[in-house]
Amino acid sequence: MIRLGTWTPESYYAVADYGVQDQPNHDTGNFANQLYSTVAVQSNKVAYRTPEFGGFWAEAAVGAHENVRNSVSSAGVAESKYAYDLAANWEGGPLAFGAGYSKLGDNWDAGLRAHYTIGAIQLGAYYQRNDYNVVGTRNSAGLAAQYAFGASELVANYIWASKWSEVGNSGAQQLILGYNYNLSKRTKVYGAYTYVKNKSASNYAYSFVNGATGAGSDPRTFGVGVRHNF
Repeated sequence: MIRLGTWTPESYYAVADYGVQDQPNHDTGNFANQLYSTVAVQSNKVAYRTPEFGGFWAEAAVGAHENVRNSVSSAGVAESKYAYDLAANWEGGPLAFGAGYSKLGDNWDAGLRAHYTIGAIQLGAYYQRNDYNVVGTRNSAGLAAQYAFGASELVANYIWASKWSEVGNSGAQQLILGYNYNLSKRTKVYGAYTYVKNKSASNYAYSFVNGATGAGSDPRTFGVGVRHNF
């Protein structure tokens, strides 16, 4: 399959947004993973996706020069570079694995993901490595778990990021706790709490205030909502 246009990079879905890792609100808003970073672009792309073979499929995408600023990263990467994005996924019974790689100029990130389902329990984990010109290298990882009973789901996510090699005390941790109640296959109500613990030089925060909370601050929030998938 070939596609053209704008979409969220497949490397992101392959690594940090699969199964229980996107709960309680599908990795959006205040309760998204705030520590994931990538140089992948979203617009003006062309991609090829392989057919599925025994639960495995992969996608390769190229983004044009003029869209290097349209990125889900705050790495401050260089202008006028093609962007490359690779993703691979495999699903077999209760196990699922994924890998992703993105490159923009000399900046790149790569990650691996594993997911396991056993009865009413889902477990997920990922690891990511970043190498950016301005801030250096960084490691990050996430662990997630979900327990379902009836129409209810209890969710917990923990994400950790090391300091950037060129920025001291820039690491952080994030905790997300949530509860979902499924009204139907497409509609649910949810409540969640998230807390970001920043080191003295880091300022990770929620998407609408990221970078505006001040270095070393520890933002937290609680919320309830309704989600309907069309």
